[in-house]
Amino acid sequence: MFPLLLSLSAASALEITHTPRADDHRVLLSAAAEPFATTTLGYQHGLSVGGRAVGLSASLTAPVFLLDGRHHRLEVAGRTVVARWRDLGIDARVGLFEQSTSSALVRGTALGTRTSALAGWFPRRGFLSTELSLAWSPTAHLRPTDHYDELWGGMASGWYGNPAAGLTLGLQGGLVIADRVELATRLAVDRTLGGGGRIAPLYAGLGGNLWW
Repeated sequence: MFPLLLSLSAASALEITHTPRADDHRVLLSAAAEPFATTTLGYQHGLSVGGRAVGLSASLTAPVFLLDGRHHRLEVAGRTVVARWRDLGIDARVGLFEQSTSSALVRGTALGTRTSALAGWFPRRGFLSTELSLAWSPTAHLRPTDHYDELWGGMASGWYGNPAAGLTLGLQGGLVIADRVELATRLAVDRTLGGGGRIAPLYAGLGGNLWW
């Protein structure tokens, strides 16, 4: 059971962009290996809340070779500055995600949350930061296929408690090469908590973001 639940836990994808600024808009595009090839399309809107810039984002990630609507991850998140000294600082990000997949054995949907801290150098036209993220999936809905029942049987459809959780440690950086164009990259490794793990717990991604 645990491997099936773990397969629905969130992989390492995270939007790669500079600290949010009030009143800006960004289209976030990226391609990554996590370790399977994925593509992500997102949008971030910067707001001023109590004099603090808060970036609200939504993103959709799907496998490059399985664009059939049955495999995806949808995440909404908020990000803001929690500490700044000149160009050095720490950002905090909190996200909620839904991840679904469909295979020959099981169809399932996991719900979860991801909390991240990004610490580094954030000059106006670029950034370089470390990242520490904790993703947790408290529940997942699983529905076995007829093929699963033929092989093993005994699994009922329904919501299951999902102990899947994982830590991600990453390095990301970017450069604003024009007033409206940002290029960024991210490398990360992750480790699942509570046993088990992904076969290749690595992430490498490139992003191109448009600002206005």
